[in-house]
Amino acid sequence: MVSIGNIRIDWRAKLLVGLVNLVIWFVGYFWLNRRAFDSYFVVPSTALDVLPLLPWTITLYLSSWVYSAAGIFLLPSGHDARKFLASVVVAYAISFAAFALWPTQLDPALRIEADPTAMHEWFGAAFAWVQAADRPYTCFPSLHVANAELVMLAHWRTPRAAWMTIWALAIALSTMTTRQHVLVDVVGGAAVGVLGFWIARRISRPEPRPD
Repeated sequence: MVSIGNIRIDWRAKLLVGLVNLVIWFVGYFWLNRRAFDSYFVVPSTALDVLPLLPWTITLYLSSWVYSAAGIFLLPSGHDARKFLASVVVAYAISFAAFALWPTQLDPALRIEADPTAMHEWFGAAFAWVQAADRPYTCFPSLHVANAELVMLAHWRTPRAAWMTIWALAIALSTMTTRQHVLVDVVGGAAVGVLGFWIARRISRPEPRPD
């Protein structure tokens, strides 16, 4: 049975996977997010994009870092961690291509600049930090959603599937209640997550059996 004890199993391999994941995301995403394209497409909004801004959900949005790290270290082996990394690389490649070929921006009418004086001090500071670091571009597909789904799928047949799914859904919803994304971005991120997971499983080598 897979348990919390899995954190200690192949922890060096899992740590390396986590660091590689972080470097690829940081370099690729922020380079494209800061790059000035000639024109941008405004991601279309839907009726569901009128959800109210919920300042406290910035904690859920930022929890994706903890969720991804926990997802990697709770995997049963280094081999599973490497399979997860393969799915991440595929999903990132698709996402980065989309960012470069179809530069997008959030509808300015939906963007709400953080006003620390109108929020709890911590929430206001968190919003200000997120909006300063992550400009309202490279919206579609949502990497927040794609990452969360990849973690969820990696644990789909484990005892943690239920709470991993609930957490992933909470992160996806928070991308809308923090006005970082709209529904189209969320759906796109979910599709990329599924595609990355499926392709990685098709190309990954089976786990070697002990002699």
